[in-house]
Amino acid sequence: MFTPRNKKARILFFKTFSFLLIFILTGCYSYKWANYNGTLLSEAPNAIKTYFDASPNGIMTINAISPSEDYAFDAWEKDRVYAKDSLAMHFNTVELKLHNTMPEGTVIVDFTFMDGKGNKVIVSDFDLLRIVPKFNSNGQHLYPELLLEEFNRYGVSLRKEFNEFSIITPETTSIEDKNALNRVYRTGITNGCLSGGKWEFNLNTEDFSDFDSRLHNNINFNQSKILAHSWFLLDKSFYKHLIALKNPNIDLKDVDLTGFNYDTLSEQSQNIVIDFDALRNPIKKVWKTEMLEIGYKSERPIELLDMEEHYKIEYGLFLNNNLASISKETYKSILDPEKQPIKLAQFRDEGFYSNKTPLTFDMNWLKHLDNISISAIDIKDTECLSEIQITGKWAPFTLTITNVDLAMIQEQKLYGLHYGFNVYPKGRRYNPAQPTINFDSDLMPKAYEQSLLLTDKHTGKWVDNFKKGLSKVYLTYPTLEKDVLDIYLISYERILPLWMGRVKLPKELREKVRIRNQLYNY
Repeated sequence: MFTPRNKKARILFFKTFSFLLIFILTGCYSYKWANYNGTLLSEAPNAIKTYFDASPNGIMTINAISPSEDYAFDAWEKDRVYAKDSLAMHFNTVELKLHNTMPEGTVIVDFTFMDGKGNKVIVSDFDLLRIVPKFNSNGQHLYPELLLEEFNRYGVSLRKEFNEFSIITPETTSIEDKNALNRVYRTGITNGCLSGGKWEFNLNTEDFSDFDSRLHNNINFNQSKILAHSWFLLDKSFYKHLIALKNPNIDLKDVDLTGFNYDTLSEQSQNIVIDFDALRNPIKKVWKTEMLEIGYKSERPIELLDMEEHYKIEYGLFLNNNLASISKETYKSILDPEKQPIKLAQFRDEGFYSNKTPLTFDMNWLKHLDNISISAIDIKDTECLSEIQITGKWAPFTLTITNVDLAMIQEQKLYGLHYGFNVYPKGRRYNPAQPTINFDSDLMPKAYEQSLLLTDKHTGKWVDNFKKGLSKVYLTYPTLEKDVLDIYLISYERILPLWMGRVKLPKELREKVRIRNQLYNY
């Protein structure tokens, strides 16, 4: 190794080298979720162990369902082998084997997903509680939180390059199927949004075979394609025990966690007044922002924001328009009274989209949202932690985002939030990134737990965002200066944007955001 001859230079060199070594080692660190090293181990919870003891050879087996080749509505591009064979890549057998010992506060299993040809995807050391909802509120807020948790989908992604899953193929597997499984780089396990205990499994491949042709298209997505997708249902009583283990301090005895009716719970929840003071620290000050644009007033053309929206419009989930006509819509024209209600394909209980039973929404009320306010939350660490409110003089509702750290938002990159309490992206790494200002939801400090809620402007009561046609919010900075914040409201099932607003941040806040972002953006 090269070392300088000068003594002072050598000292400076080794100090710099040591700093870089520490930086690299810590920067590459990835939190290990089910870490057995130096962790107090305990036996599996008796309530969980009982279910496995009752299963043959201690292995719980669940039947899954998967779509056929002609299913058009998966929100990814399909791999060329997707459902091509009636047996291969249909992972309709799910096996769970419980570990004898595990870190306290976890339920560790080995997952095996097997298709009709005997191909297996094995996910070892998986904590079932990782994707079981954690309720962060108690008392009256519990009911809307339960609704929003169970009827949002969220899951974890497992990475091939970190050996977080493995694939086994029998000798009888065809060359084409082996090549397809070799292309797999991500596996996902997701808690679905249709009913309590309905989970999903998916395999995604990296396919660069048509990269050159994609490069010259107007829109070139990444090379990720879906190879397999299936749904499986956990035993209701088993799932209820998992929820109780994840939420030991919340009284759930009078709550039906798996068999509740959505409409009944929604109606009950809409009588509850949301106390935002209980969800965040006090407001420190309201920033002097400047409204730059409301998409409805400026008649900004609607542009689809991400890959999922492009595919869903292309597949015909927006029943009012096709891909060609949506390009002619503006944020004003799409809210015209004569175009109401908008019709969107329904996501059915089986886990598939159906354009035969559309859901209809009158979205004309969005035109009354014409004011965005941003407030600093009183917290010791930073003034970047904010509350954002969107409403208007004639608006019937107020949309509130609490505890959003403006330094976590990136330029020209969408920061997505689902409605609910302690909300987080629908897809997370199983082993989360090193915590800095960017926390995994299960590691989130209480003061940083985000919420996104729709409430009645006059009564403060919770409003069911799904029934108002909304499912998600995107935040982004359109420029490197980070002095302008764009906000987009996304429709039911994340099919298309329906409203946008643009607000200019004051110089003081902009500089705080820049500094805080650079401290952690290495």
